[in-house]
Amino acid sequence: MQGELGVYMKAKNSLAANKKNGKIFFWTMMALPYLQFIIFYIVVNFNNVVLSFKFYDKNTGLTTFVWFDNFRAVIGDIDVLWLYFKNSIIFFLANLLVVIPLTLLFGYYIYRKFFFGGFFKVFLFLPSVICCMVLLIFYKNFMNGAIVEIADKYIGVQMDPILSSQVAKDGYTYMWIALLLFGIIMGYSGSILLYLNAMSQISVSIFEAAKIDGATPFAIMTQIIVPLAASTTSTVFVLTFIGYWNDFQIPMVYLPSHPVAAYGMYRIQTGAETQWS
Repeated sequence: MQGELGVYMKAKNSLAANKKNGKIFFWTMMALPYLQFIIFYIVVNFNNVVLSFKFYDKNTGLTTFVWFDNFRAVIGDIDVLWLYFKNSIIFFLANLLVVIPLTLLFGYYIYRKFFFGGFFKVFLFLPSVICCMVLLIFYKNFMNGAIVEIADKYIGVQMDPILSSQVAKDGYTYMWIALLLFGIIMGYSGSILLYLNAMSQISVSIFEAAKIDGATPFAIMTQIIVPLAASTTSTVFVLTFIGYWNDFQIPMVYLPSHPVAAYGMYRIQTGAETQWS
């Protein structure tokens, strides 16, 4: 009897020790993600809320509490604020109407491994691999150099560099189009990754049944993939909107005279004016 009790107590203690070790392992593995969430989400967003009640002096680099003065400045300059919001919406809609259809098309082309699919996969993923500022510099030199030279040599049209201070001061039509094109190029990589993942979740038997019924590749894409990837489309919609709403770097560098929402808010808060080089 005592032997059985000893075996029972030993097994119970072993189970308790394993359970304790499991908890220690779990919290050890989860400590870093929780710490990152606290630092990079809770602390950062709390700091954003605090900064909305502060004024940043761009000359001294100092911040002072002004409480609700920032909100009064934004509400009081509603016409300028609407211009910033309108610019963000234009960028967003242009990207949405072009990127989502073409991303679906190229994503399906790559997924079905059609001719040159591997090339498109590598080429369209480049914006997510190469640093954004590197692409910006390359794109600026391409627009200011190659495009201008091609227009002059082969079309006979004399034009100023598209992404330049002079063009931005005289008229921003070409610059606006160039930036829309750059946003469209940058929007491909992440969207294609999402759509490829969504397409990989669709059962192969569905495609096989569609082929037996005589469905063309276009019919498969429009009648099978598009409906089943609706949740992915909504995700791309939200991410695209957030990306353009928070876009700060590109408008600040290339289109400061007609900024989008994030940089426009910064200009209202700091009183920053466009400095042309």
